[in-house]
Amino acid sequence: AQFSTRGTLGSEISDGDSLREAVSKLAALELLAIEETVEGLDFDVLDAAITDIDAAQRILLYGIGASQFVAEDLAQKLLRIGRNAHVLADPHEAIAATVLNTGPTVAIGFSHSGATTETVRFLRTAGRSGAATIAVTSSKDSPLAHVADHALFTQVRESSFRAGAMVSRIAQLTMVDCLFVGVGKRRFAETMDALHRTREATRAPTFPASAAAAS
Repeated sequence: AQFSTRGTLGSEISDGDSLREAVSKLAALELLAIEETVEGLDFDVLDAAITDIDAAQRILLYGIGASQFVAEDLAQKLLRIGRNAHVLADPHEAIAATVLNTGPTVAIGFSHSGATTETVRFLRTAGRSGAATIAVTSSKDSPLAHVADHALFTQVRESSFRAGAMVSRIAQLTMVDCLFVGVGKRRFAETMDALHRTREATRAPTFPASAAAAS
């Protein structure tokens, strides 16, 4: 049987749903989050954030819980193209890193609610220390958005079955990919070369059949 999300947009997951129906509703919410996040993008803000990331000698990323995994995803992507990106897992470590004057710095904070105390403090301290600051959040009227130089907003429809918590991660990852594509395009030839070299370096080595037999 074919899997489809058609007709499930905005539908709540209920006790009476079959597994297929529940998964279909979740997938519909995730697809909608991607679509509405991209549709709602302020490309001037996105472009300004990309400019700051491209110019930075040091990129600091911070988030708590699921947002930390999103921060790690962007850091891994940036590292693969030669950018100096660091995910700060401990809140004290995050604050300490922001006050070090080690050249042009950009700080990126991830919080779905935009009210996570540690993330707001991280971005505020970074800004006061001279770093450019970027917020990725779903709330336009949140403390995180207000302390950021550039606020990028995800669009997520909440659900009583914690689908909102799952979908928010998808929306944040969409924003991560937008940032990565933008940064990569600023130095396209260098980006493609870095991706090629890192891909080749991480491939499993191949051995001649005779060597494999001897082992």
